[in-house]
Amino acid sequence: MEDRILKKHLNLLYCITFSMILLLSAAGMGVSTAHAFFENQARYAFEHRWLPMLSDESSQKRFQAMRAFLAYPEWGLPVLRNSLMGPKTKNLNWQIVMLIGMLGEPTDVPPLLKIWRGLEDHKRSTVWLGAMQRLYWKNRISGGASPKLTSLTLKYLK
Repeated sequence: MEDRILKKHLNLLYCITFSMILLLSAAGMGVSTAHAFFENQARYAFEHRWLPMLSDESSQKRFQAMRAFLAYPEWGLPVLRNSLMGPKTKNLNWQIVMLIGMLGEPTDVPPLLKIWRGLEDHKRSTVWLGAMQRLYWKNRISGGASPKLTSLTLKYLK
């Protein structure tokens, strides 16, 4: 009698353990797909929601968009670069340049300088130049350079 009760409890324990293993393995797969879904949705939102909001008339919407780009620079920076430096660039927005200046790298300076020189009206040129200067200073090697020339002798004819 006790053996049957013990077998019954062991079978129940095995069923619960097996169910938990299946449940936890399925939950682990769900997390990765949910993360990938969130990542795709975020990238879509950067291109189709936040980027157009940067040129909105409402300052509140512009700051919301800037906050999104500053919160997720690894997703937002490529969108900013593509919108400004793409082949069909019509969107030369100073807010985009400012954000590239805050989040970008020194490799962003030459294209920004080329675009700025090509502008007909240098509207908001202080923002463009400030962004390029910020990129330079942010990534510049600090510390004084040691002089290479230690001694110099000159012979000159009168």
